[in-house]
Amino acid sequence: MPLRSDQLRVISGIAVVTRADFEAGEISAEYAIQAVKNHHPRGSEAYFRQLASELLANFPAMCCDYAAATLIERTGAGNVVEGSYNGIVHTFCDLGETDLGSETILDISSDQQGGPRVYLGSLV
Repeated sequence: MPLRSDQLRVISGIAVVTRADFEAGEISAEYAIQAVKNHHPRGSEAYFRQLASELLANFPAMCCDYAAATLIERTGAGNVVEGSYNGIVHTFCDLGETDLGSETILDISSDQQGGPRVYLGSLV
């Protein structure tokens, strides 16, 4: 069943808080690694553990995997998807069909490639 507008408002609020938590350093490497392990299709704990602390200290730069998986962990919605943004490999959260359209994405790290800090909308 597609997500409705009221559900998307709640998810969007969680995304804003999650972004702020990453920026404030309140999301631990352990939490982010567990989220990746739970939700990322390439959830290799060893690979993500090796880089977590260093990358999370520079959020959002190169943190899209951790951000997408953490969003799913916190919202209970979506799937981690690897695609591209402005021609650069990027990972984000795919919410699927919603009231906004057939392919709705949620991304709290697109600003590393010139996008908004928090994006909830159609896959373009």
